[in-house]
Amino acid sequence: MVNTLNKKPKPRNNNRLGIIIGCAIGICLIGGIIAAIFLSNKSNDETKTEPSASPVATAEINNTATATPEQAVVDNNTDGDKKTPTKYEGEDPNASATLTGSITSTEVVDGTLRIYVNIDQYLSGGTCTLTMKSGSLSYTDTAKLFADVSTSSCEGFAVPVSELSGGKNWSISIDLVSGDKSGVITGEASI
Repeated sequence: MVNTLNKKPKPRNNNRLGIIIGCAIGICLIGGIIAAIFLSNKSNDETKTEPSASPVATAEINNTATATPEQAVVDNNTDGDKKTPTKYEGEDPNASATLTGSITSTEVVDGTLRIYVNIDQYLSGGTCTLTMKSGSLSYTDTAKLFADVSTSSCEGFAVPVSELSGGKNWSISIDLVSGDKSGVITGEASI
């Protein structure tokens, strides 16, 4: 008689399950890599076949200045090299001995006259002195001059309207000083 009580149960083969899971993961990885390569090649082909607008045409649409023949060669460079920006006719304001600019906004907000100025030159610092006159009345204030992206500006002036009582139309004069350069910007404001 065979003793079945002492017989050990046959172990299950866990290796088969591990092999099946490993194969499934491998197939998914290979499929993902193939899909990524296919999509990458497809997007490269699409960018090669799409026509692009000429940089010179865009510049002519947006600006009225015309490029010299040397600049046209630089602008038509399509092989990926960095381009030299097109220089337009006219003098470089940074080379001027006099500071120039304009008053970009004068508006009354919550009882305060706000005056904003843009300076044509790129300056690292300086001062802006505001002088306002209306008949015999006058008002003076000073603000810092600071560099912006390619130009400069005064920090702006916030004049309480109560300081300007008695005058309706004011002449504005802003004296600019930066290093050895200076200039004056003029304008008007109505309260």
